[in-house]
Amino acid sequence: MKTCDKCQGTMLYERAVDLNAGLVITVLACLNCGRRRPVEQQPRPITARC
Repeated sequence: MKTCDKCQGTMLYERAVDLNAGLVITVLACLNCGRRRPVEQQPRPITARC
């Protein structure tokens, strides 16, 4: 598990989706303070899985 730089809390992977732009990005979100840090460099387009 990753720890937050701000509060030393636990960070979990979360997927943020922008439906208007059609983009998705994976971020690390802190359970304690709510801080988010991107894992990927740039958002990816939303694609359907078969």
